[in-house]
Amino acid sequence: MKRIRESAAQKQGLDDLIETLPPGQRKSMVEVGSFSGEGTSIFAKKIGFVIAVDPYQAYWGDDEEHTQYEIEEAKEAMDLAMKQHYNISLLRMKGKDACTFIRPVVNLVYLDAAFTQIGATTMIRQWKDHCRFIGGHDYDMEGVKAAVDAFACVNQLPPPQTFQDTSWLIDQHDK
Repeated sequence: MKRIRESAAQKQGLDDLIETLPPGQRKSMVEVGSFSGEGTSIFAKKIGFVIAVDPYQAYWGDDEEHTQYEIEEAKEAMDLAMKQHYNISLLRMKGKDACTFIRPVVNLVYLDAAFTQIGATTMIRQWKDHCRFIGGHDYDMEGVKAAVDAFACVNQLPPPQTFQDTSWLIDQHDK
């Protein structure tokens, strides 16, 4: 079975993001694009309940393709993460489907499944009403940064906080 590997930068970035949340806002979250569960495991150590969402399909990114072998390895790693952390629930579906399935509001939605401006904009729009804090990964990618910055601007929110692993975070109540 594949071991969960997390980089030091990823761990520090996600730890810093979580520490930014007020203690009362660390009860529940959705992570869209959980894949092998590396980030999921980090979240599960400090967030009360984590809903991980990933369709585990051969193609789901904007320009990222995975082989069936890579997908099977990711599933095994996620299964291991779920065995190590009782507070993870996995939905094997696309983010847009999970968005309609998950109705209650969670404290944080973390997006790591769209890498173009159109994809990131769509995901932000789909999930923004499900949380107080919305964040994600890949703020160093031009399309993601443009989508996140536009969302903040249009909604008269401050620019996102950013972290060393290229994560970003916006408090939607921070107007």
